[in-house]
Amino acid sequence: MVDVRPQGRHGKRIRKRFGTKSEAQQYERWVVATQNSKDWKEKPADRSPLTELIDLWWKHYGCTQKSGENNKQELLNISSDMGSPRADQVSITAFSNYRAARLESGLKVGSINRRHMMLSGVFTKLITLGHYHNPHPLKGLTKLKDNVKEMAYLEKHQIADFLGHLSGDGLKVSLLCLATGARWGEAADLTREKVLKFKCTFTDTKNGRDRTVPISESLYKQIADN
Repeated sequence: MVDVRPQGRHGKRIRKRFGTKSEAQQYERWVVATQNSKDWKEKPADRSPLTELIDLWWKHYGCTQKSGENNKQELLNISSDMGSPRADQVSITAFSNYRAARLESGLKVGSINRRHMMLSGVFTKLITLGHYHNPHPLKGLTKLKDNVKEMAYLEKHQIADFLGHLSGDGLKVSLLCLATGARWGEAADLTREKVLKFKCTFTDTKNGRDRTVPISESLYKQIADN
């Protein structure tokens, strides 16, 4: 029988029965070694500059993102606008003050919410990877309500009128966007080698994945015609 209080006479009592004395002794040594490490105590506040955490995020995750360089620079701008705080100075109150100032300066709600998501993502990723050991400083902070405008669209006669004003590559790209839902940049960057009967493959897309989309025979002849 193991009967031990690894954290002292006022600590938790652990009792467990084993079939052999050897097993009991091994378990007792393990309990004393692990339960007395005081991992249960609150970690000290992380006083690293926020910029160092951003660099750490970049090294272990951000550099793998397609827009990683731009995201890193935007995160550094956020840190600068917040007064270059330490990690322990980042809080719901501090970020709330930051976004209130950004709103007053004319920044749109959607842009502020994006910055909220980016900064929050830094802490989420570092916690997941074991590089940040304090509670998430922005946990529980909700995004600002954004009144998203209804998307506009063209009627069929407007599409015909629009295409009637185009020619050359501009017409081909427009037809491809309308038929496949591709972004303008994706369609404009499409090379001849990526257009086959009767499909086209978009590479280096926004999410980093290749996407193959079927197209009609008539469209294929229009865009493949040199």
